Amino acid sequence: MSKRHNRRQRKKLHLDEFQEFGFFVAAKYQDQLDARDREDLLDEFLAFIEANGMLAAVSTDTCVDAYLISEAARGSATEDHRQLVRAWLENRSELNGIEVRELSDAWYPPVTVI
Repeated sequence: MSKRHNRRQRKKLHLDEFQEFGFFVAAKYQDQLDARDREDLLDEFLAFIEANGMLAAVSTDTCVDAYLISEAARGSATEDHRQLVRAWLENRSELNGIEVRELSDAWYPPVTVI
């Protein structure tokens, strides 16, 4: 943003010291998973991220695509969150092709296409 903002504006726009971070993850299903197995896997994934202080926007059509953020009202996902999620995904035999991207601005994330 080209113009200077005062503290209140930066807070409202989540800029500078008020910037918050999240990260994108993706994983492909193993071929043998049926719809019920996918649903169970998603339930376990959501329970895991909520138990670790995160929230996610998730798409589960042909693979798991998710953007994860901190559940704190004002807070960011951390490198520790990324490593926890990576380990969980890699330990699931139902998934392959796991991708965990770097932290990015949660309010103005880059457009991603897989």
